[in-house]
Amino acid sequence: MFQRMSHWDEKSIAKWEHTRSRVMKRFIWRKGILGWGGFMFLTMTPFNLFLRFGTHWPSPADFPIRFLLFSGILWMVAGCLFGFTTWALIERAYRKHRLGVDGNPAAS
Repeated sequence: MFQRMSHWDEKSIAKWEHTRSRVMKRFIWRKGILGWGGFMFLTMTPFNLFLRFGTHWPSPADFPIRFLLFSGILWMVAGCLFGFTTWALIERAYRKHRLGVDGNPAAS
């Protein structure tokens, strides 16, 4: 994804234009919240539980449900920020490429 930010070829342009046409909310939801945020939730939550409990897992009655809810909300918000930032950076690079560095339209 970030490769396209510095090197724009016709394939990269077409792919980003297709992604743009699907609307930013979908990009943030899929790439940010579900993609990055979901991945971080699935990797960091068990890691943090291991740090807290070690190999002695709590009984179902003592399982930290609030921690899971907090972790889920935290990684959803972080994923949303990641998705929005990624969209903004790629869009900025795309527009810069389209306009050219000095303001003249880029040669297509």
